[in-house]
Amino acid sequence: HLFVFRGRRGDLIKIIWWDGQGACLFSKRLEKGRFVWPSAKEGKIALGQAKILQREIVTSWDDLITYCRTTMAHRETEQFRVLYLDSKNVLIADEEQAKGTVNHVPVYPREVAKRALELNASARLVHNHPSGDPSPSRQDVDMTENVASACEALDVTIHDHVVIGKETEFSFKSEGLLLGCCA
Repeated sequence: HLFVFRGRRGDLIKIIWWDGQGACLFSKRLEKGRFVWPSAKEGKIALGQAKILQREIVTSWDDLITYCRTTMAHRETEQFRVLYLDSKNVLIADEEQAKGTVNHVPVYPREVAKRALELNASARLVHNHPSGDPSPSRQDVDMTENVASACEALDVTIHDHVVIGKETEFSFKSEGLLLGCCA
């Protein structure tokens, strides 16, 4: 079900997308004076995000993976995101840190640590592999170690680094590649 509201400015439309279980809010601008309905893909991504925001995601691995796969697995280029968590492991921010190419995304450990300190948060690192294979590259392992070291020096917890593939995922924590810095 869709509920549409026109904002005070005539070119902004507010949409509530309801699937019978959850709802999410879109803001869409008119394109050349015409309204363009949200695609099913947009609705699925927004519903996935609405489902996970303000939930305890550490105890809900399936919801985390569903959300990450919904928002990242379809991308044609790499994207690096950080999910910032409060002291009760509730998601308080999901932020894209960088966009990359088909096989690389630049990550700056100081930016991850800086934002975690601003939010007084711990973090879960997530990025995708457009190839579909979530196996980490040597660069992924090195980058994870650099981010974890920078955050550990500032007493910022990194819970995990998850690489999202098309059908599967890779967890640095589960595979023993994230040591000494995680909860």
